[in-house]
Amino acid sequence: MTFGEKIKELRKQKNLSRSDVAKMLGVTYWALAKYELGERSPDHALLVKFANFFDVSIDYLLGNTDIRNPIKELVQESVTGYDENYLLYKTLLSPELQSLNPEYFRLALEMQREKISIESIWKIIDVMKSVKTSSKK
Repeated sequence: MTFGEKIKELRKQKNLSRSDVAKMLGVTYWALAKYELGERSPDHALLVKFANFFDVSIDYLLGNTDIRNPIKELVQESVTGYDENYLLYKTLLSPELQSLNPEYFRLALEMQREKISIESIWKIIDVMKSVKTSSKK
């Protein structure tokens, strides 16, 4: 399924018109129609908006996976009900963290189970990312 077919299907699943989605994403009706018809491709910023709006991953929209939201599915496997993991669950599903490396995600869940605060978890992950980035140079 193409990007255009996916966004059209997702739009219809939400029972929204092209006009509705176009307004919510800040594009014109005709631009959205061209995306759906495969006559136009979105830039990265708009691709992120589509993914966040439809609650799917960019990889799903681009056809790289059939799993709509891998991180969300991983969290749902790890979280049962509204227990102590709920705050971490909500934090990890924020739009800017959709591309979090699964290795860091699993580590974050383990640290949270050990009762490490979410703020400390993100500081640790930031340090790990900076060390990993500097070791590549």
